Amino acid sequence: MEISHFFMIYLFEYKNKKRPKTHKMPTQATYTSKYSHPDFSEEPKKSQSNTPAIYIYLQDIHESIKIILGDLFEGLAHLDVKVIFDEEEPLETALEKANMILILNQDKKLLKKAWENGVVTITNKFTNEIADYNPNDETGNSFIFENFNEWEIFAAVVRALETYKFPYDWKFISRSCKKSV
Repeated sequence: MEISHFFMIYLFEYKNKKRPKTHKMPTQATYTSKYSHPDFSEEPKKSQSNTPAIYIYLQDIHESIKIILGDLFEGLAHLDVKVIFDEEEPLETALEKANMILILNQDKKLLKKAWENGVVTITNKFTNEIADYNPNDETGNSFIFENFNEWEIFAAVVRALETYKFPYDWKFISRSCKKSV
């Protein structure tokens, strides 16, 4: 009863644009890009860092997806992840640095190139080769979101980040990506 009471107060305060007293206000990110994403400044090193790097590929995405990017990037700014945008790095360099890639279009060539490099994909299921990762069965090669909205995409990113914390599971899914090519 106590937990649900706290949860109801939290929801009420959140809906009314009041932050609960126990919640710290996030720091405001600096927006610099044509897609209005926060400025993420640390340089990632794929093999030397405990902080995962996610490459966000924004080329050839639909206009309706561009609308949700601001909220998605704001959420990513609060996660322990290094974000690399396609406008900052050439594709080959970014794939060398990245542990995972967020694909928001249906580019099969990009998917194959990411898998060849052992980069785990976060995408929707636009081809039968994409299989959602299941840690219990140790199957799958991607983290899938069904609908193009900021909540489902963010949830898939969080699933990937949580899996990254388990080296055995992360090595398994990375190998599965390479085998999928």
